[in-house]
Amino acid sequence: MEKVITKEQITSINNHFIITKQRSGSKLLAVMLGANSFVQSIHEENIYEKFKSKYSNKIFNNLEVLNDFLDDLYEFSNHGSINFYLPSRKNLTIEISPYFKYELTFKQFVNLFYLFFFSTIKNKTVKTIINKDISYQVQASKIFKEFPESKFIFLVRDSITNINSVINTGLTHKNIAFQSAIWKYMTNDILKLKKNLPQKSYIFVKFEDLIEDTENTLKKICCFLNLNFEPKMLNNVEQMLKIDDYASKRYFEEHSISKSFKDDIIHSSSRKKLDKGKIKNHALNQKELMKIVSATNSLRIQLGYKNDLTIKTKYFTYNLVDLYNYLKGYTYILILNKYYTSKFFTKVFFRKVNVFNLFN
Repeated sequence: MEKVITKEQITSINNHFIITKQRSGSKLLAVMLGANSFVQSIHEENIYEKFKSKYSNKIFNNLEVLNDFLDDLYEFSNHGSINFYLPSRKNLTIEISPYFKYELTFKQFVNLFYLFFFSTIKNKTVKTIINKDISYQVQASKIFKEFPESKFIFLVRDSITNINSVINTGLTHKNIAFQSAIWKYMTNDILKLKKNLPQKSYIFVKFEDLIEDTENTLKKICCFLNLNFEPKMLNNVEQMLKIDDYASKRYFEEHSISKSFKDDIIHSSSRKKLDKGKIKNHALNQKELMKIVSATNSLRIQLGYKNDLTIKTKYFTYNLVDLYNYLKGYTYILILNKYYTSKFFTKVFFRKVNVFNLFN
């Protein structure tokens, strides 16, 4: 007989959030926390915020509302591979149907639905869900109002290695000035959240500490989240292997051909043993370093990063082309943030727009 959890278990699940910028180690941290025996970790599927305008007044007690939700989910997911992180749609429908009797609200249903990722519901009793999505850095205050018991991990990374990583992975525009504007804007957003949230609701974690002093950093985070630290959380490679194997098997079920999910360049570092060199190594030249530091140094100092560079002047570090790209980056992130905080984000049509590529 399949395991069925109680309504009380579903409603008592804690939702906590990683607030960060791309290429700051959030995938690695989510994977490590997800290895805990009582934690489910979700990667960039902001289901509740995306669909609450449509489903917040609905009760999930029949196939019609479930099928409607699944149609939206598969069409507007952030990731095309979401189909392989969940049971097949047929099996998913069969497995969710016994929960119709609970008459779950949308918020409760999302808790339940997250448990089906990687079939976690079959091998864990989840008490905590860790949510990771880059849009959360502009939505944290709003999320706190809806989930007042939630806690937030502010995960930050030095601008130098962060920008180097962004450029190497080719996520967006490769210009140094453009990326400096984005780092500054997003990091400043995270720092501002300290004024809007109770101090007991957030913790600052440096990517560098997660890499260099992994065990103690994880213990600190677990204490903050009221979780017991488990040594297996240190083994990110094994945890990612489980996730990738599940996705690969699901792909085979769907297509009858093999596919490996281990070659994702964007999250490849989460699949490898931790490399302490990542906190210092980069491929930037002195001129590029000067441009990054001149734009981001005040925030770097606030976050406790050492300034090893002597900058003769804050001015004239950027030429006219750099200034243009800096303003372009600032405009890009401003529009992106407005998008995430607007009603457009929750409307089906506008989720079709790939706002990430507008400025590329």
